[in-house]
This record gives sequence, structure tokens and C-alpha cells, in this order.
Amino acid sequence: MARDAWCCESFPPGCAYLGLSRLFESVYSARAEAREKRKQKPQRDNLLDYLNPGGMEARIARNCDDLLGVNQPRAQILLDAQEVLLRFAGRNQLVADADAAATRAEMARLRGVIEGGR
Repeated sequence: MARDAWCCESFPPGCAYLGLSRLFESVYSARAEAREKRKQKPQRDNLLDYLNPGGMEARIARNCDDLLGVNQPRAQILLDAQEVLLRFAGRNQLVADADAAATRAEMARLRGVIEGGR
């Protein structure tokens, strides 16, 4: 995905790789946390399932926590990785346009909260 982002969008591959690795970390920790709670819901096994706007804010807050609040640079990196994944999925027609639009709207809202402190 990092190579694809670099070729198609001129997005720096190092930044994409760092963000995607942090995105994987957040997904793995979310799965481990759900496993500990022993919920009866089926676990998500597909990375594209994590593009769903539901739960995105909680996952970012959980994985970008700092001593006082949210680590803004780390949250920005995680949101950038979400965007790289979303654009990759859109280019390869892996997500529906309506779902992509909902995810973009949630990411824009989260970016505004992180940048503006609202």
C-alpha cells in the first residue's frame, strides 16, 4: 500500500509505512481488547472493516493517548494512514462510494477535533 500511495499520489512511502504500521498496531490492540472482554460479537478479520466510521474515534483516542490528552502528531499519522488505506481501497474498488464518503466525513471531523482542539 505504501508503494501504491507513492506511485499514485506521491505520498512519501516512509510516512505511509509508519502510519500503516501504527494502524496495524491499533487494530491488533483493539482485537486483543475485545478478546479480553469476551464479547459474543464476531471479530473483524479484514483490515477494510476498520475503515467503518463506527469506533474510529475510540481507537484513535486509545492508541494516541498521552500524559494529558491525545498525542496530536501520532493521531495525525494514524489519520493519514486511514486516508492512505481508504484511497487504496477506493482505487481498487474494495469499498462502496457511500461507505467511503461516510468514512471521509468522520475522518474530516476527527482531523478538525485534533487540529482545533474542539
